[in-house]
Amino acid sequence: MAERMGSRILGIAVHENAISRPGYALLNAVTVYAGNPSRPGYGNLLQFVNLFGKSDSGEGVLYRASRDNGKTWREIDVFDLPYRVGHGRDMMRKIAGDCMYDEDSRALIRIVTEMLWQNGEIHSLFRKRRMYYCLSFDNGATWTDAIYMHQNEEGYDRDRMFPGITYGVNMVTSLFKMHKIRGDGPNKGKLAVSIQVQIAGADGDIYNPTGMGFFKSGCLLGSWNEEKLQYDWEACDMYAEVTPEESTRGVYEPVIQELDDGTLIMVLRGSNMKRPDIPGTKFISVSRDQGRTWNRPVRLTYEDGQPMYSSSSSPDLVQDKQGRIYFVGIITDGNPNGNMPRYPLCIAELNKDTLSIVRDSVTVIDSRRPWHTAQREVEAARYDVDYSNHHAYLDAAESSIVVHAPYRADLHSIESVINRYELQLPD
Repeated sequence: MAERMGSRILGIAVHENAISRPGYALLNAVTVYAGNPSRPGYGNLLQFVNLFGKSDSGEGVLYRASRDNGKTWREIDVFDLPYRVGHGRDMMRKIAGDCMYDEDSRALIRIVTEMLWQNGEIHSLFRKRRMYYCLSFDNGATWTDAIYMHQNEEGYDRDRMFPGITYGVNMVTSLFKMHKIRGDGPNKGKLAVSIQVQIAGADGDIYNPTGMGFFKSGCLLGSWNEEKLQYDWEACDMYAEVTPEESTRGVYEPVIQELDDGTLIMVLRGSNMKRPDIPGTKFISVSRDQGRTWNRPVRLTYEDGQPMYSSSSSPDLVQDKQGRIYFVGIITDGNPNGNMPRYPLCIAELNKDTLSIVRDSVTVIDSRRPWHTAQREVEAARYDVDYSNHHAYLDAAESSIVVHAPYRADLHSIESVINRYELQLPD
């Protein structure tokens, strides 16, 4: 893809190596403003960075804070450390999801997924993941203990989590943004926490055609309970699902945004892993009842109906002060090959009327370096850099979108740093 500046982004400031931790892959640098005006630290920028030793292998979450809107940072702690279960090789590991301030609870809520690695094997993760959250009522100075998430009905607990979701049978996780529902209706003010669920049959067998899971996606709806100082949760009634002929791993890693009329949209990761004849794209699903039901996803395309090719990688959505919604993620010229390539990282405007991507707005944020091309010629490496598992947010001044994205320069190594990009918006 040619390096080009789309019509919607006026400029990009790049800050390389903004976060580094030798020996680790740094992913999903979730960044949030502390929002309680009655407590010290109001307006501080807080950040949670997943530290990985290998794929899906959380080694802890780096917690940082900034008092000057991201110019300088102070490392506070490493949360969510792994621990051994029993006397064998089983390890409980954690992955941090989103964090946001909710004005109803007057608290920050931080989502975490815990996952049991049995005998060091990744396949147990399709059955053994569950979610909890922690709250901070003092702008991130202190946090509650883990509060496990489950259906607010009799018979549900941390193991029998939601209808059709049971720990040990099929997993649930939330990796990306939650959303506060603003539109009028019965769910106004509730939190919509996007989730992906491993599909399992009535006999308890999971469906796993590629060995990397097969997922459906939807959301949990959270209502603040002032008496308990906790959220009451309920799962959506209908999930977004596709067939293996459309995506060999289903639809997953969802991110939710809200349109002007209150419609919720959800952009989803797909995959053509082991099926290069299938288009590798993102998908989009719509809910017209505030997250209760999600319609059948369709491919995310350009306005002319042509596919927006995108390797199997995480999507993100961010809205500016004018109400424009931007997609941030990997966009490729041609049909990708499963997870690859993981470049270039792009931003593009979503047409809210047609729910398609404005082609002329596609802007490359970052891509492979010239030396990657030379290295490919020497080593015959097909793919050579990774920018996936990023996080975008609207800066407090509302004049720019800030993206923190991993830069894994050599795919022979797990190690990556986080680059910071400031994308100047039009008025």
